[in-house]
Amino acid sequence: MNTVDWNWFFSSAAQSAAAIVGIFGAFIVTKILANQATFSERQRRMQELMTSGQKIAEAAARLSFEWYHRHKNEDAVADVNKILEDGGSLDSEDIYDKVRFSPYIARADAVALIDRARSQRDARIEKEREDAQALASLSSILARSHTLFDSVAPRTPLLSTAHFLEPKLSAEREDMDTLFSDARHHIRVVSEVLKSASANPESSGVITAALILIMALFFAGVVYPLSFMPLRLNWVPDLAFSEFWNTLFSLQGAVLSVISALFSAMIGMFFFMNIRLKCASKTLADLASYKEMATYSQYFANREQNSDQRASARTVAPAIPVEAL
Repeated sequence: MNTVDWNWFFSSAAQSAAAIVGIFGAFIVTKILANQATFSERQRRMQELMTSGQKIAEAAARLSFEWYHRHKNEDAVADVNKILEDGGSLDSEDIYDKVRFSPYIARADAVALIDRARSQRDARIEKEREDAQALASLSSILARSHTLFDSVAPRTPLLSTAHFLEPKLSAEREDMDTLFSDARHHIRVVSEVLKSASANPESSGVITAALILIMALFFAGVVYPLSFMPLRLNWVPDLAFSEFWNTLFSLQGAVLSVISALFSAMIGMFFFMNIRLKCASKTLADLASYKEMATYSQYFANREQNSDQRASARTVAPAIPVEAL
């Protein structure tokens, strides 16, 4: 004789499962909505960083680097010529470490200027040697006339234009240094944001798995037990597959199907919402470009590279700090 109260069993099982589904479902949904708010704030922050980076790049483009270098290189080349006149066996790289070139000019370009100054000096010395040989063949009168001419009209070195433009050059350099510091700080901020955004913390795999388990618990613990109710007296469980179709196409099955469809749609909505809480690859790539100093200005990248080279060279020989240039 069947002594099991199946009505009570299925009813209790369905109620218990429904309570568990409700508690965990509410928690998961609340977490997803909170993650969505955090994700939206992160997206807004990333867009702000890209806008700020573009603003720094545009400000850097308005700086007169070429004008600044054209005038400051005059003083640098003068220092190069002085070193060359003093003699020694320094090569161009060694001279570069001793001369105060602008930190915003590429090292290769500065070395090229040194090589050009060396070539011009060698050409001048060769010309002076040829002139001296030609003068030696002239008469003593011409030699005295030449000496008199030199004494009357001596050559005096001209001041470089950079000397007269020093206030403007200093102001322009201050703007360069300020904007370079802004770009370097912006790179640090972008790096921190990218570090957290790349992991996509809002799109949790645990939440995805929890939604799947909630869905399975709903069908196995709520819908399935309710499909047997109400039960006849002395009913014996029958797991025949044909009973599924009989229940499905009944009024009871229609009600349970509607409830299941609505619940599945709701869970599916939050399921895809959780999956989509990921930063787009293009957005991450666009923001990552602002980790490179060259994105703001190639001149800023030159200074960054020069600083790295000088830092690595300090273990061999002391170098002039970039900030003192």
